[in-house]
Amino acid sequence: MKKTILIASCALLLASCGTPAKTYNNLTACLEKNQAVMFGASWCPHCAAQKKMFGKSVKDMPYFECAVGSGQAKECSDRGIMSYPTWQFPDATIKSLPKEAITNLFNSELAKVRSATDIYANAVKANKPELLKDVEAFRQKTEKLVASNIPEYEKLVKLTVLTDGPNETLIERPVYMAGRVTGERPLSEIALYAGCSAEYQADITAVQK
Repeated sequence: MKKTILIASCALLLASCGTPAKTYNNLTACLEKNQAVMFGASWCPHCAAQKKMFGKSVKDMPYFECAVGSGQAKECSDRGIMSYPTWQFPDATIKSLPKEAITNLFNSELAKVRSATDIYANAVKANKPELLKDVEAFRQKTEKLVASNIPEYEKLVKLTVLTDGPNETLIERPVYMAGRVTGERPLSEIALYAGCSAEYQADITAVQK
């Protein structure tokens, strides 16, 4: 009876009964080769979730630890890393993505911009209503960019987001800069943006076997 209970428990809790973690050795080697790197911080839950996706290969992924006190914190600061996780990909690879992939990347960044704009609109309406016209002007500017006929990559480069400026003002900053993409991403996107899709597929095939 005890043996039956143990087997049933393992069936329900596979992770705790020794299920092996996946490996992505081809992907991590390609990321290193193509100079794609993740910037993160030990206290950041999204960074932890992103790193977990790499399974056993997490030790080999190109990574900079940006938490204060780490040996790499100054380099993160010098590179102007403002949020975590942030991925740095080859800009030429992003620029050469198929139109659908560039559109998907632009739309994902656009969703963040719209969300941030809504947050600022509500905040200034309650605390600094004189800034509301600036927020609405920014919103119109963003939607004009979305509706324009320029190539998707150019839209991505021109996209900006509102952020806090000096003396309780609002300023704009670029969303995308020379291959820099923020936020937790699925491995398939990381591979695509780094020019490592073939290596990622090789890892997936190996896992399936």
